[in-house]
Amino acid sequence: MSVVIGWDVGGAHLKAARAEGGRIVAAIQIASPLWLGVSRLDEAFRTARSELGSADAHAATMTGELSMAFTSRSEGVAALAALTASALAPAPLRFYAGRAGFLSLDAVGAHASDVASANWHASAALIARYCREALLIDMGSTTTDIIPHRRGARLHRRGTAGDRELAYAGLVRSLAFASASRVPFLLKIAPI
Repeated sequence: MSVVIGWDVGGAHLKAARAEGGRIVAAIQIASPLWLGVSRLDEAFRTARSELGSADAHAATMTGELSMAFTSRSEGVAALAALTASALAPAPLRFYAGRAGFLSLDAVGAHASDVASANWHASAALIARYCREALLIDMGSTTTDIIPHRRGARLHRRGTAGDRELAYAGLVRSLAFASASRVPFLLKIAPI
């Protein structure tokens, strides 16, 4: 029986699902706030691997490249890909790159823009293979993607952010401006 673990390396959480013989048997989410340092991700990988066990192969997506821990998106992709490969060695690892498919670590640099934030595309591509019409709502820890798919037309096919709606509201962590457009407050100034 083949064992594969899929990983999503986010800016706030590391998420993973273990599949045995094509069936999900375990899933995990571990806080790893990259803005507090990428060492948090090392710790999260160690914890996840101890709980999920070994695998014949790994597949990864990422959104953590947008973290303030990196000076650019491409730097973030390169750093997270290298860290992920190191944490999951020696098992084979492929990074999902949307239209470019699954790539080795060596190919990630040339396709950084395809690897960056491709997690929504992976879900949309899978749904499109099995459903003629669907509305995929993919809620992550910080954001929610809303992706339409109609009459067999693969609206995600271009693989660009314009193929979906992105809401800055998630299951675990949301930005304040995503929850309300106005917040009442009272400002009191003490007399001098």
